[in-house]
Amino acid sequence: MKKVIFLLLLTFFTTPSFCQNETDKLKLQKDRLMLHNVAIYLRNVNQGSIDIDSAMILACKSHKLPYTLANDEGFNDGSNFPGNNLITNNYVRGAELLLPRLSIVDQIKLSLQIASFYLFKAGAKKDDLKNALLYINKAQKLAEKSKIQKWYFQSKYLLAKYYYQADKPQLSSTIFSQLVTAARKTENEKILAEAIDNQGTFMPDSNKEKAVILAEALAIYKKLGNKEKEIETYMKIIPVHFWTGKMKLAKEELFTSLNLQKKNGFLYTQYTETTISYIELFHNNYKDALYYALESVSSMEKTKDYAFADSFYIRLGNVYNSTGYYNEAIKYYQKGIEYNQRELNAGTWYKSFFGALRALMDNSKYSEALKYLENNSKKYPPKNDLDNMILNQLKARCYEELGKLKEAEASYKKLEFFAERLNSAETIKDIADCYSIMALFYVKINKPQKAKEITDRIISKASSTEGYSRHNLELALSKIDSLNGNYLSAMKHMEIYNRIQDSMDNISKNRDYENLKFRFETSAKVQNIKSLKQQTDLQKRELHSSKLLNIISVSSLFLLLIIIILLYNRAKIKQRSTSRLQLKEKEIKLKNVKLERLVEEKEWLLKEIHHRVKNNLQTVISLLNSQSSYLKDDLAISTIKNSQNRIYAMSLIHQRLYQEDNVSMINMPDYCNELVEYLKESFNAEHIHFEVKIASIELDISQAIAVGLITNEIITNSIKYAFKENSNCIIRLSLSEVSENCYMLEVSDNGIGIPDIEELQNSNSFGMTLINGLSNTLEGNLAIKNENGLNFQLVFKKDFR
Repeated sequence: MKKVIFLLLLTFFTTPSFCQNETDKLKLQKDRLMLHNVAIYLRNVNQGSIDIDSAMILACKSHKLPYTLANDEGFNDGSNFPGNNLITNNYVRGAELLLPRLSIVDQIKLSLQIASFYLFKAGAKKDDLKNALLYINKAQKLAEKSKIQKWYFQSKYLLAKYYYQADKPQLSSTIFSQLVTAARKTENEKILAEAIDNQGTFMPDSNKEKAVILAEALAIYKKLGNKEKEIETYMKIIPVHFWTGKMKLAKEELFTSLNLQKKNGFLYTQYTETTISYIELFHNNYKDALYYALESVSSMEKTKDYAFADSFYIRLGNVYNSTGYYNEAIKYYQKGIEYNQRELNAGTWYKSFFGALRALMDNSKYSEALKYLENNSKKYPPKNDLDNMILNQLKARCYEELGKLKEAEASYKKLEFFAERLNSAETIKDIADCYSIMALFYVKINKPQKAKEITDRIISKASSTEGYSRHNLELALSKIDSLNGNYLSAMKHMEIYNRIQDSMDNISKNRDYENLKFRFETSAKVQNIKSLKQQTDLQKRELHSSKLLNIISVSSLFLLLIIIILLYNRAKIKQRSTSRLQLKEKEIKLKNVKLERLVEEKEWLLKEIHHRVKNNLQTVISLLNSQSSYLKDDLAISTIKNSQNRIYAMSLIHQRLYQEDNVSMINMPDYCNELVEYLKESFNAEHIHFEVKIASIELDISQAIAVGLITNEIITNSIKYAFKENSNCIIRLSLSEVSENCYMLEVSDNGIGIPDIEELQNSNSFGMTLINGLSNTLEGNLAIKNENGLNFQLVFKKDFR
């Protein structure tokens, strides 16, 4: 009897009293997206030393979300079902007792949730896997009984995941493939996207086929308009390209994902921004690397997501270290270590430790670096093979530079021991770097045979890998061949080394230029400080003179009397002056208040004007759209379409001015990206790849409208006329500062070009007339060239008024 009452109460308290609305469901989607974003980032930043399940547990802990949320997407759409809260609160026994009392669909949902609980449990044991399979089989039988297609797929997905977790990847892959085949037969794109997504997700990042499979799912999500899944799928594809050496493609996808995140109101952009910073730093784009590192810290602070702050400060420290600002770098590395002590340990803090060591070593402070290494490694010993390998490489390098070659060789042997235990794609670059430095050491101590063994390992492991110190390898190969008498081969390797070194020297010169520029910009601040110091000294001297004068005055009674009279008179004058000043101050304050109100009203009115202008322009676009539906003439329809695009380019300006705090200046990167996205969607130009590179430039409204209309006109013509085929179509758009007083707008394509440039320039077409007219308005110089396609360059003044 007690058991029956318990079950009735359990049913009562776990049955939902109302359905969640669409807002709750949307929040659930964004929460899941955020968890996947964080987990994928953590797994990659740890270079595979933690699995995705452990990374997901850390993500859930950091954001105080139930772990079940990460794995129940297929059977939990946000509409609560009986027993789900029990699983969320880890009371799985209560859910098992409740199960027989539920309807068949709720039984399926709860069985899948219980199975998922056991399957993705942290440190799952054999008994957990056994329980997971029990409830998966139960869900399958119930799904067959219900004859509902959705539950057939969901129970099969979980079965495939079970075999993946049970270390039977081949069987798991077979089931996923069968489900994709079955999904194609349903002709239901949502089911197909989910099937392909699951198949690709449960493949290793080192498998290039994973990106191909997920790309198909991505295309379907785009078609369905599911922005959250589109962003999530990009997050899964990017690591594949990143770890398989396609860094440029990974960077392009990161920018696309970042734009989607911002467009969709996803706030946790720091995980994407810091990854972009890493790639920009890898390609020696220091300015962009610093920009995105700072952006990631800013996004972290806006979202108050400090759980993994150490990794963002590490990235910022790496940028400063690479540009020679060692003290700044050490400051941010130390900050990362401090945050790790307060927040969750995601396994990344050791990189802060390594970064601080490298900053000391790059500054030739080897004794200090060795002392710092030994103290911290005793206090916080490394917990994985990768950290052990890097730690021993840094220790060996310190010993080598200090002339302690025996100790250095002992550390290199330890390095070799840990390197041989690493075999994942995520660690190949670090292994190659460590081995290259180790090979140079063995050449230095005249052991070419040992050095040759090491270089052979690098070549076999990292032959197709991008990103390790190739110049060290080539230098080692050259010296090995030279010691062995293979002078021709040694010369070839030295030639490659010199070529790479020349490139690195150019990078170093560029870095020196950036440092010089930074120092020049800060010199003005130093001069101001010196000037203020001089003023302070002058005031001190004047004060000293005044005291001396008072002492001399006291020496004479006659003079003292005169001074007292003068001071009394001065006090009276000052009192009257103070009264007048107080009255004037009140008047000024009152006027300032009135002026502030007038300024606020003016800004509000300007925003309202921009809002109304935008609305009016949108109305015109709608009217033109309505008018076009009554037209049959293609030329008339095309003309109206072009007019709509021109009006939209202007409307976008007023929309941004209405939304931003600054009502007079336009942020051109945001504006140009949004305009390009609109034109791409407007002309259904998915086959065209747009390369947009806009510097951090702000223009006033008149210049921005002119630039926007010119850009719209050129890109529209390129989309319509530049390409005969739908493959390898590229349109490039850039806006940069070419001198202190000039900007350059450049729009080009790789299309068929135009036979006669002069005929185009002198054309009486409305588009060309508009471009020429707006160029003149900007007081700019327009140049049109045929360079593997058509190229427009417009150089105009910063302030043409």
